[in-house]
Amino acid sequence: MKNRRFLTSVLAAVLLLAGCGSKTDTTDTQPADKPEDKEQETAAPDLGPLFERGTVEGQSYVNSFFGIKADFGNEWVLASEDEIATMTAQTSETINNETAKKQIEEGDAVMDFYAQNPRGAQTLNIYMEDLGLANATADMIITGTMNAVKKELESQSFEDVTVEKGTTTFLGEEVPCINIFGRYTGLDFYEKQVFLIKGRNAASITAASFHEDHNDEILSLLQKTE
Repeated sequence: MKNRRFLTSVLAAVLLLAGCGSKTDTTDTQPADKPEDKEQETAAPDLGPLFERGTVEGQSYVNSFFGIKADFGNEWVLASEDEIATMTAQTSETINNETAKKQIEEGDAVMDFYAQNPRGAQTLNIYMEDLGLANATADMIITGTMNAVKKELESQSFEDVTVEKGTTTFLGEEVPCINIFGRYTGLDFYEKQVFLIKGRNAASITAASFHEDHNDEILSLLQKTE
């Protein structure tokens, strides 16, 4: 599997505190190959299509590619494309399928959705990535992510950080997840990450809340489109 970020935990925490993921450069130098060898090397396996971005209309979010949707109450504030662009250091003109796919091909994760409940100190965000292979599992992602998430949160001045693998009910099924707890400036911080995988694509779905753990309730806002 490629060296991927999936450190959306840190972003969720920072964005929640503020009120409102890295690219690996690999250059191989090899001696000239025989024409037949070069042809074999360029015959990459077909990993299927890259994802399609979701859409936000009013208080609703839909991503037909991953088959998920959510309707939010008025206490939730759903980020616009301009706001997502600002949070991810882009411009609104670059927030579309083509530029998102270019980012993916360059090794970046793409934020597809962000919402915040200021009164409840809660957030929900969705990132998407190309895993570079078609047989990944959520367990593989979780195993490769947990230590990095803990170290990154600690580097951002979170204290008493614990990152554990667990299970939760999501979209009507029991699925593996990452459960995160920490403290920031004396406040309790809770987070839960689940993953959807479709072909070569993965969606990292992160619920975060301060003071009390409302993350299962937040994740239950997402439903299947079918």
